[in-house]
Amino acid sequence: MYNNSRAVILAAGRSTRFTDGNKLTIKFDDETLVRRTVSAWTQIVGTVDVLVPRDDAEVTAAIDNLPVNIIPVDYNAQRPDSSLKQYFEQQLLSDGSGLFISLADLFLLDAKELKYLIEAYSWRPETMGVVPKYQGERGHPIWLPQNVLGDFLDSGMLLHDWLEAYPLRVSWLPVDNRSVIADIDTREDLDAIVQSPIEDELDPA
Repeated sequence: MYNNSRAVILAAGRSTRFTDGNKLTIKFDDETLVRRTVSAWTQIVGTVDVLVPRDDAEVTAAIDNLPVNIIPVDYNAQRPDSSLKQYFEQQLLSDGSGLFISLADLFLLDAKELKYLIEAYSWRPETMGVVPKYQGERGHPIWLPQNVLGDFLDSGMLLHDWLEAYPLRVSWLPVDNRSVIADIDTREDLDAIVQSPIEDELDPA
């Protein structure tokens, strides 16, 4: 179902709350966080687009030899979805079955977890989208089928606001571990995740 899908990975933030430089270029076993995340996605879908800051050569260098499309965007702290809007302005998404949208700093969501999660998406009904939830908290990746992308763009709304506006048309997928929400904003977030890795596979609840 997803071989002809795209994934867009949001890696254009400024890591302003992370006190030790850019969180995406921190290394684990000699691999940067952004490379770890993006590499996992290249094993899952046919096309991977990575949104990076236009003026951040370090993030770009971390993934520049992976089979992905690197798309520079301008960062706007007042509009958290600005990079996604710029992406849609640049890309003509007229083919494929749809789009996954995910974060570049989901440390626990490796290729094995992604494959298991996305297989669960495949038996969800075709709705406006699929959003995983852990203990009631929305997570990533978000799946948008091709036929709703135009409606989302025309709405002018933030993605999460748009999905919340149509709760009965969205498939909310409960999962039983925190890998879908465990993004890294601060050094404390990172330390907590590294010290308490997930041992169980990600299962739909």
